[in-house]
Formats: sequence, C-alpha cells, structure tokens
Amino acid sequence: MAPRAHGAPARLLPLDAGQDIFWRRDTVIAYRLAVDDPLRTQPVADASAYPAALGGGTSDFDVQAFAQSEVRVGQALRLSAELPSTPLVLSAELFLRTQPAQALRYRYGVRPPPTLRAMGPAEVALSGLLLMRVPNRTLPAPHDPDTAARYMAGSLTFDRAAPVAVYRESYGLNPGDTVEVNVGVRRDDARSGARVAARRFSRPQNRSSADH
Repeated sequence: MAPRAHGAPARLLPLDAGQDIFWRRDTVIAYRLAVDDPLRTQPVADASAYPAALGGGTSDFDVQAFAQSEVRVGQALRLSAELPSTPLVLSAELFLRTQPAQALRYRYGVRPPPTLRAMGPAEVALSGLLLMRVPNRTLPAPHDPDTAARYMAGSLTFDRAAPVAVYRESYGLNPGDTVEVNVGVRRDDARSGARVAARRFSRPQNRSSADH
C-alpha cells in the first residue's frame, strides 16, 4: 500500500521514522511528518530535488495519495497532509533519482484522533508534543502550526547543546484552565546526558480558573 506516481521501484530501502504529529481540525486531521536528512548517503554535491510522496488507506483496495513533496541532500523530508479520522496504513516514500530502481520507504499504521466536530461539548484534549530545532536560543518559540512545522525536528534525538522548542495544541479548554503535561527524557548516551529520545503525556486536567 504505497504511492506509485513515480513507478514501482524494484528495491525498497528503509526510511527513518522521524517525527510525526496530528492536529485536530473541523472535519479532518492535519498531519505532519519530518525525517532528518534522508539523503545523507547521496553525494554532497548533488543539488537535485528528489520527489517524495505520502499515500495509504484503510486496506489494499482503498489506497490514495495524501501528499507530495521534494527534498534535497542535507535537508529534512517534510510531508503535509489532511487525513480522515480513521485508522490508516500510511507509506512515506522517497524516490532516488540516481538509482531509479530503488526507493526509501517507511510503512506504518496510524490512528488519528477525532476531529473537532466529533468532540463532545464538554470534551477536552491535547495534541502530541511537537519538538522543534530552532536556530538559536534568542528566537521566540513558534506559536502557530505553520511555523512549528517548519522547525519540526526529523528525529527525537538531540545534541545536549542544541536549543529545542516545543509546540502543542489544546482543544476544548477555556482561558484560565490548567493542563498538566509530563515529558519523559531518556539518556541514550551517558557522556552527553541530554538527548531526548522518549516522550509521554498525561491526560489533560480541565480546571476552572476559579479553582486557582
């Protein structure tokens, strides 16, 4: 189950999982996927734009293309799509111009959250936490989804000296409500001691501002 706009490659190589995020919208789910430097094995001098696509569906008989993009050597792959609020099997593919018979593919299942319209009148929810790599510590953290997506990290591992920003959305909350978020951090390298490799979140606690 995969996009085939560029023909079916004879050999599929693994594409890194990267980082993805779901944002609730009125009748659809906004989906973003970023993968750090997927063309790192290609020549540095290669300035070509490599085509990428995101496709999938609910079964092998229900397959559609959700997004197309291009990526160059040294850049992160970024795919942006609008998904239905239903379980899907997705396939992100990057087609290698220098080796037409090969493609990088990441095939995975997702369970998007309900849309805003499907939420109950008193229901509250949080999006996942989006981790961003920002150029420097003086840059204000992005507060809108388009800017957040531009800085979205393509992996969940960070150098201890790199500035990292976070972005999340809340749904159904009122001004003055309090939400508790727990973030887990795992040290993958004992010498660096500051690499983010895992995350977890608590359920939102909806509290009236009158309680504080």
